[in-house]
Amino acid sequence: MFPSGFSAVSITRSCKKGNSTWKGREVVVVDTPGIFDTEVQDADTSKEIARCMALTSPGPHALLLVIPLGRYTPEDHRATEKILKMFGERARRHMILLFTRKDDLEGIDFRDYLKEAPKGIQELMGMFGDRYCVFNNRAAGAAQEDQREQLLVLVQRVVAECKGRCFTNNMYQKAEEEIQKQIRVMQENYRAELERQKAQIRQEYEEKIRMLEDELEQQKQVMHMRRELAEREALCATRQQNARDEVENQSGIVEFILGLLKIVSFVFSLFED
Repeated sequence: MFPSGFSAVSITRSCKKGNSTWKGREVVVVDTPGIFDTEVQDADTSKEIARCMALTSPGPHALLLVIPLGRYTPEDHRATEKILKMFGERARRHMILLFTRKDDLEGIDFRDYLKEAPKGIQELMGMFGDRYCVFNNRAAGAAQEDQREQLLVLVQRVVAECKGRCFTNNMYQKAEEEIQKQIRVMQENYRAELERQKAQIRQEYEEKIRMLEDELEQQKQVMHMRRELAEREALCATRQQNARDEVENQSGIVEFILGLLKIVSFVFSLFED
């Protein structure tokens, strides 16, 4: 479980990616830092947004807008409004409200809380309807698993409503094109490296075999060579299969996306107070 916090002012300082399995389906979750956290430098925020885009490319199927209960301040609401405006109406179809800190309500039913909730939260409920979950941060065991089940069922519903399409935009598409390009280059390099290794292995074993007079020993060396070649082939296949993970975590793709962010940085200025 990732530590819970704010969507705008978060205890998460860097993107974290985790995966699990639910009903036979892989679930990948990326926890992001607060986009408009005033305690974090703009350069750090931009870098983490770029890294988040790399980890979620070609786009997420669901976006969780995390809202803390019991201490939802006007600053939180302004930051939430900025996020909604920044992502736009199309992204909102992929969004789910995730209210945290239900335990801070001190036993008050959530529906009763809504009657006296801050205007900002009431506006969000009017906007998202029944597309929300409420989490008790102190839940454990079966209660925690029940919360997880409720959220994943809601995610499944959102994915179905969006006909299985992920949220994407021009920046995501450009990022994915670059990721695919770097994956191809990396896989080609792995293959070229494998061919060099295989040629070297064959040369070394052929020299050993030529120096042997015993036919049985020659056959043993041939078997050793084939086994070593097969091991190198398997290693190369694994590296090629994991090439995307390597590209996503390299600084090169983050720098590429940062360049895209700078091109459209004027968008952020539209939401400044």
